[in-house]
Amino acid sequence: MERKQFLKKAGVGTLALGALPLLADVASADDGDRGRKVYFVALSRTGSAQDSDVVAMSGRVRVEGGEVEGGGEFVHFKNAQLTTPSPAFVATGGWKAVELVSYTEVGAWGRGVAGILTVRVRLNPCEGPAIHGATLRVVCNLGPAGLQTGLAEGYTLTLPNGAIFSPFGAGLTLFTRPCEDSDDD
Repeated sequence: MERKQFLKKAGVGTLALGALPLLADVASADDGDRGRKVYFVALSRTGSAQDSDVVAMSGRVRVEGGEVEGGGEFVHFKNAQLTTPSPAFVATGGWKAVELVSYTEVGAWGRGVAGILTVRVRLNPCEGPAIHGATLRVVCNLGPAGLQTGLAEGYTLTLPNGAIFSPFGAGLTLFTRPCEDSDDD
């Protein structure tokens, strides 16, 4: 199956449309907020394309002074045989950033930043107990600026049970920084 067909079956068009309200929030960001901001909406999966679990995830995180806050939503489903609709819905819910592990900037271009954010998160399924101790790594490359991290754009989610959901070519990420203060008095 070609990549275009796979992405269509995986629902990336719907995912991208769903990202518009999240990414539109970037334009209305408060310049008084001095931290770095991370926005993303992407798909990640375990295993091969024919036999995988997939998580569609979105989020907004703010990093400032070694602290992190934010969260988002997720939908976990089985993607066996790449059928639409998915044969097995697993879980849905929200997630919350609980600890900053690392934040690395590769470079900036305007307000955009290429970088890597790694945080510990708590997943809060709508049904069932919270999952503590998961790690979320979000990667932002700025192609138009030639700023690359060396990692795939998107996110990697590592669960405490060892399951790893990795990017597979479907995702939007944006890291931002505040505008520099001006002395135009």
